[in-house]
Amino acid sequence: MHCTIRQLLLAMAVAIASLPVVSQEVENETEALGEVRPEDQKGERFVVEGDDWVPLKYIKTPAAGGVLDFSSQPYLHRPAGKFGRVVVRNGHFEFENLPGVPQRFYGVNLCNDANFPDHKTAEEMAERFSRMGYNCVRLHHHDMMLTGGKGPEIDPDAADRMDYLVAELIKRGIYIESDLFVSRGKLDWKDLGVDEPSKPWRINYEVKALFTIHPPAFSNWCAFARSWLTHKNPYTGRTYAEEPSWTGMSLVNEGRYVFPFEQTKELAPFKKAWLDWISARRAEDPGCYPGIPVSDRYPKVAYADMENCTLPQVCCDFAADMQRAFLKRARSFLVGELGFKAPLSNENNASDNVAISLARSDAYDYVEVHAYGGGQGREEGPNKVCRVPNRNVFLPAHDRVTESSWRRLADKPFSITETSYGQPNPHRAGGYAKLGALAAFQDWGSIFHFAYAHGLKNFPEGKFGGGPRFDIQQDPVKALADKIPFLLFLRRDLKPAPEGVALVLDEEALHPKSGVGAGSMPAWGTNFMWRCRVGLVAPGHSARGMRTIPHQKGFDKVDPPFAPAPCEELTLDEESGVLKVDTPRTVVGVLSGGRFDTPRVRCILGDNPATVVAASVDGKRLERSDRILFMVLGDVQRLGEVFANESRTVMLKRGNNGKTVIRRMKVPVMLRLDNPSAYEVYAVDTSGARLGKVNTEVKGNRLMFMANTEFAPGTGVVAWEIVK
Repeated sequence: MHCTIRQLLLAMAVAIASLPVVSQEVENETEALGEVRPEDQKGERFVVEGDDWVPLKYIKTPAAGGVLDFSSQPYLHRPAGKFGRVVVRNGHFEFENLPGVPQRFYGVNLCNDANFPDHKTAEEMAERFSRMGYNCVRLHHHDMMLTGGKGPEIDPDAADRMDYLVAELIKRGIYIESDLFVSRGKLDWKDLGVDEPSKPWRINYEVKALFTIHPPAFSNWCAFARSWLTHKNPYTGRTYAEEPSWTGMSLVNEGRYVFPFEQTKELAPFKKAWLDWISARRAEDPGCYPGIPVSDRYPKVAYADMENCTLPQVCCDFAADMQRAFLKRARSFLVGELGFKAPLSNENNASDNVAISLARSDAYDYVEVHAYGGGQGREEGPNKVCRVPNRNVFLPAHDRVTESSWRRLADKPFSITETSYGQPNPHRAGGYAKLGALAAFQDWGSIFHFAYAHGLKNFPEGKFGGGPRFDIQQDPVKALADKIPFLLFLRRDLKPAPEGVALVLDEEALHPKSGVGAGSMPAWGTNFMWRCRVGLVAPGHSARGMRTIPHQKGFDKVDPPFAPAPCEELTLDEESGVLKVDTPRTVVGVLSGGRFDTPRVRCILGDNPATVVAASVDGKRLERSDRILFMVLGDVQRLGEVFANESRTVMLKRGNNGKTVIRRMKVPVMLRLDNPSAYEVYAVDTSGARLGKVNTEVKGNRLMFMANTEFAPGTGVVAWEIVK
């Protein structure tokens, strides 16, 4: 056995110099997420079962003291809030009593009753999140249960469960973030000051715009905020308004202001707000917005207009002005009346346009957006048939996550409060390498993975169901891949780009001659975020060392305004889709197959797509570390899933039996270490507990071993612990 491994390792090492990198055909995103046609469901099936797959047991809570226990990482300090409130200074989040030290947060979303566990489960949840490495949690889709239905008064029993969870999180150094309206129940029309609409409402999503423009609705919003934020948490001894562990608060989650619901546009308060606004604008400038009549009829706008960047400028300006006024009223109430001092933001699902960016610059403390990568799958019809993007996340290199880089304001922290790369895309682990590398390179402020859980049903160990593919508690790949942002972004292993460019949001950008609202990403900017920091800056605001060019000039130019110096720690081959991150403490590779080759880490994947990670757990340089985490995050699926064909772009049936499997792989690995003979290698399960020792060979300063995804018959692994 010893000789066989050595021969195989040496043979594969020789092949490194000549083996080509395997690339993958790029699919059009629209086609990949389009409707499933009848012909797609015919022909040969691809079923996830058989000898190609090995069972992978998903243990959700990292083993205490194991290689996957990140609770002792330096960015987790206990308790949360020990350095005072989170404030905004110099374009970053900081702690009030730790000036000049920028802070970052990486957390998860909790949805629905996952925000209201019993006390025992709350302790388990907080401990699990701490060991996983999160330093923040976003309490989301919480307001319906917190109010017992519609509110605005909070329910004491629900509040007690949330109070205890929040206290347990804070105790372990985990901060909190939330929204003041997400999905409260059926509000009474009298509470909103509107006549009952002729058509049924959709769980009050349509009311979001009313909080912004209609005083009675705003009063209802204030009543909930007062009830919650003035409530004293008996387990912390502080009201939520006094709580220093807030990282931020969104006023209304995913409000639809530029492209409101059709029913919203028919309500008298909306018609009045629009008529008052367009009348005032036309009185100031009779020639503005040609073709738009002065009436109470809002222009016809669809979601597709936002997707295609064809929103009328007049709609963008209206939404921006409403936001400025809303933020002013809300800030006066929250800060002036309730004493709530956390950073405030809004419009996290806004269209990409200059008018909203200027409103953010005027009124918000930080920029907050939602941006999802590929792979969730869109289930359609009674049989849940869906089309999914089965491709390397860097082919192409840009997606909604990378495009969101251009929405950052140079002088404000930037936050993505919802993001995900989901099942069943076998390349999804690369999405978190992409996210962590991008966030670190761009020097963002916070990220919230959506979501850890949509409910408590599947929280216990060994409990799996047919819950959303978003949920980390259903997917070991998402749980382990989050270690990459922890290392690159939270631990700051990857340095921010030294150079940057910002587009100035001037008057020419605000009033384009075309009448269509200008976007923020120039044609040359699709992948520019992998070369330097990018963003926007309002006139008179600090660009914080970034080069500035007028917005329109940026869009007129075909070529980038300058050529940033190459980054030694981060390289992206846009043709092959290979990402390499090579920092002193962490090395990461994302590729569709083939060879991964850096000065300190080499391995060969063959034709298997995977994300490779080698990281110093103790914070020393990788080659000197006493404890190293090595992962090969490859093709992991649910047993029994059925696809229309080998390409797996059309899913016909989900695997809801709770069993996870990994594609068989044998990956020869070579690590350059200062004293390789001093190390031992152990295969570990998904909790980080050791399963057993792996045979190794030493050649010069190289430690060699075989990363076999089947450690023992029927036992799949994706991680290894390398220790002195």
